[in-house]
Amino acid sequence: MKNKIYSTREIYFEKIRNYCTYQERCQQEVIQKMKDLKINSEWQDEIIIRLIQEKYIDEERFTRAVVSGKHRIKHWGRIKISNFLIQKNILPKLIQTAMTEIDEEEYYSKIKFLILKKTEEIQNSDQTIRFIKLKNYLLQKGYESELITKALKEYKEEKEA
Repeated sequence: MKNKIYSTREIYFEKIRNYCTYQERCQQEVIQKMKDLKINSEWQDEIIIRLIQEKYIDEERFTRAVVSGKHRIKHWGRIKISNFLIQKNILPKLIQTAMTEIDEEEYYSKIKFLILKKTEEIQNSDQTIRFIKLKNYLLQKGYESELITKALKEYKEEKEA
């Protein structure tokens, strides 16, 4: 059995391909990884093109995975997810399309869930301070102010009933 002899370029391609196989990656992350590995810039372009052609990099698939994962697992709101994707140089149109996949009821339920969860952690008995802390927490998680206000109002009404 003959061993295949790899060129340095092929070794780098395999290394980057494995990096992409481990989890969804966007072009910016792959480019940064190649810079970290000090791969020749001419080779970088070739590697990126090949990874796209072989479907190891797909910006739309990456965007959809991030939106789904950050919302369901990390409990991030749309604002924080959008900002994260903008930092990754993802096109606004791709972000908008992926955001439509978030179910509105599930999204709003997540806000209510986070309110209940965080309320248990807040040790202050003053209702105003508690609500300010809850709102700040949800804003930090990237949820929209109007939805937070609505959910907090409902929470307050439920507690008073």
